[in-house]
Amino acid sequence: MNTNRANAGFDDRHPDVFQKVEGGGCLSVFGLPFLLVGLFLIQVPLGLIPVDVEDFDQASGLLIALFGLPFFLAGAALVFGRSRLTIDRSCGSIVQWWGLLVPVKARETQISLVQMVSLGFDPGDSDSPATYPVKLVLGDSRSPIPIRSGSTYPEMRALAERLAAFLGKPLEDTSTGMRVVRDPKRLDESLRERVRRLGEKVDRVPSPPVNLRTRVEKKIDTVVLEIPALPRTPFHFIPVIFAAICAAVVGVTFLPDLLGQDEPLAVRIAVASFVLLVFILGPILLSLWFALGVSRKRTVITAGRDHLQIEEWSGKKCKRSEIPTDELEDLLAPQDGAAVLAVRLRAGQPWHPPVGPDATMLDGKPLPAWVQKLARLAGTPGITAVSDQGTVTFGAGLPPEEIAYLYALIRRALVS
Repeated sequence: MNTNRANAGFDDRHPDVFQKVEGGGCLSVFGLPFLLVGLFLIQVPLGLIPVDVEDFDQASGLLIALFGLPFFLAGAALVFGRSRLTIDRSCGSIVQWWGLLVPVKARETQISLVQMVSLGFDPGDSDSPATYPVKLVLGDSRSPIPIRSGSTYPEMRALAERLAAFLGKPLEDTSTGMRVVRDPKRLDESLRERVRRLGEKVDRVPSPPVNLRTRVEKKIDTVVLEIPALPRTPFHFIPVIFAAICAAVVGVTFLPDLLGQDEPLAVRIAVASFVLLVFILGPILLSLWFALGVSRKRTVITAGRDHLQIEEWSGKKCKRSEIPTDELEDLLAPQDGAAVLAVRLRAGQPWHPPVGPDATMLDGKPLPAWVQKLARLAGTPGITAVSDQGTVTFGAGLPPEEIAYLYALIRRALVS
């Protein structure tokens, strides 16, 4: 665990206290213009600020005041708003308060009610990045207590581990889409150490599936797996179809009007060419490029006693990730379809439907036949390697039988 990243909120002078303060600083500077504008507009109907405008009556003043009120309230909240969360082990309490410079509302929770520390994943949207929220999950029906949310996985994982050790509570990590719960006393235990401590058997490797696509090369101390590019399926061309539909709408709607204007011919041709390239051909070619690029990608995994190396090739370009075996904390692969589906939905991650005859929906009902077929085409989420420095996922889209076989091979090479 990186202690420098995890120290935010912890004070070495008070080892039993964790504190998070929000408000003030840059937020106050950002909110000051809103506050001043709101104050200015509210003072107009009061006559404190003279306005030399004809037909300015009481109704106009009231309208100006109502327009300035949101600015005033937002600015006041940003300038004077404060919140604080304090976790005190010596008192066994968690105190939260919110207010304007001084506490207005407070909430106290006993540490004994905390069930675990949770590290999740929020995919965000077009206006916000993906984040990893850290929360305290309570044992009663109350909502979790948010601690912090950041876009950097190693930083948030380090904070979650530090909090779990600080409180002596388990750490629940669902950031990969699969639920992993770790003991607070063994947060930095590597996969090899855990397997050996529990006496798990790693020499049992299932038989390779009949339609194995991965090339397997077994050596004395290592195993090298080369996953070829996934074959192109109709799924890969769905974005191309959408791009073509949007391009057709743009072409039918705008191009005739542009070409029929009274502008000079050169101007009409230039504008029409711009629309054609940027809004019609551009999206279609770009989506087609990504669809065809699937056939250029391959992954090479080297697993041994010292490290796990993943090389992701796209043509001649290679992205290489390496995790020392002593730092590899988890190697995750979907085991139970229904459980994986439930966890991925709670984590806000893309839904890869579970497969198999016993797979069910979240309500326990059997999966429809068409969902089973789509799940087979989509494949599995792949295998995820987890360390304090981040996560690496490979093999996404492979059939579950092949994922199970590769998972067993890699695990045996890393642990034995």
